[in-house]
Amino acid sequence: MSGSGTHLTLFEERCDRCGACTGVCPKNALKVGAAFIYVDWRVCDGCLMCVEVCDRNAIVSRLVPRRSSDALSTVQVTDVSKVVVGSRAEAKAVRKAAEKAAKEKKSPRTARTVRPIPGLAADMPMPRSEDPIAAAAGSFAADLAGGTSAPRDVGASRRPAAASTPRAKVAAPAFPTSGSPVSWSLADVVIVLAIMLLTLAAKNAVLALPQVALMPQLGKMSVRIGVLTFYYIVQVAGFGWVAGRHGMAASTALGLRHEPGSSATRPPRLGSAGLVLGLFAVCEAATIAYGLAMQALHVRQPAFVASDLTAVFGSGPLGVTLAALLVAVAAPLAEEIAFRGVVLPAIGDRMGMWVGIGASAALYALFHASVWMFVPMVVLGVALGWLVWTRRSLWPAVALHVLYNGAAVAAAFLTAK
Repeated sequence: MSGSGTHLTLFEERCDRCGACTGVCPKNALKVGAAFIYVDWRVCDGCLMCVEVCDRNAIVSRLVPRRSSDALSTVQVTDVSKVVVGSRAEAKAVRKAAEKAAKEKKSPRTARTVRPIPGLAADMPMPRSEDPIAAAAGSFAADLAGGTSAPRDVGASRRPAAASTPRAKVAAPAFPTSGSPVSWSLADVVIVLAIMLLTLAAKNAVLALPQVALMPQLGKMSVRIGVLTFYYIVQVAGFGWVAGRHGMAASTALGLRHEPGSSATRPPRLGSAGLVLGLFAVCEAATIAYGLAMQALHVRQPAFVASDLTAVFGSGPLGVTLAALLVAVAAPLAEEIAFRGVVLPAIGDRMGMWVGIGASAALYALFHASVWMFVPMVVLGVALGWLVWTRRSLWPAVALHVLYNGAAVAAAFLTAK
């Protein structure tokens, strides 16, 4: 960062996750999760409303003055590493000016005290030089000297800090957020669903070609496997592109990787594994009960649902392996990224957890385009959405989805023999 502006520092350990800052942000640039505070600087306009409503001093602003040649000449050599600079050339200029000042042995200017920021480790006046650069360096050094951990520098606003009029505190949202590090928009939801539908239509169109139907059995299997592989690769690549539009790594944006330093507050893996196994048993029981109820009502299972996976992949070891990779691994990963990685937080952060879970589960069930499978897919979708929301990670849902599809693959190959 160069020039003057407002330098924001986030103290995650002070945040009580009240949600006041996210509710007051007019640009929806703030995200507060179980173990992180994230600011999207591409949309933040530096209004400082988040600083005003935070009564825990978890978001602190500091003025970073414009650097002039006179100001640089008063920086001490020992303070150079603590001065906020925005480029390598600027850092060299600061150090050169400081070394020149040290050689000339200029006498330091009279120090004065200022009122410290409430909530820091030591509530005592912090010495600060009248020089603006020395002030920035001394203030940053005082933060490091306190008992708190080093703050995470997240950038600067687009306009200089100015005296702002007091604003009324805005009430926090009535429901907790998903904890997603990205503020997904409804346009993102539309794009993701469009990718899912277009790739599905393209896959079905290729497999329905007369040329494919006239191929021998081995040729049909090869085409189907190749088309399915390309289908999932295109989907995952498209979802990664949507995540990249938010300026963040796709794995972090989609909930596949936690923010650095958040492992301490992450739910225990053993507890997540227990929930996955328990919900797997519930979903399997619901699927079996629904199938028995349909049989009792004399509702026959559609032919395309009852079709054997061996007709697509073959019955040999290679067929089992390919079915496991594509149906039990690739399909769950792609579907969880779309429905629980993007759709769930986009709707849930706006309308509440259960609305987001229900909407993502219904869209997931509709995507399978089967009345016979709709109810079991809704039950599975609700379980998957609840796992993602409460465990703050996509991986428990992927694990449950893999178990569910894996059981279906195993049943298909076992009954075929």
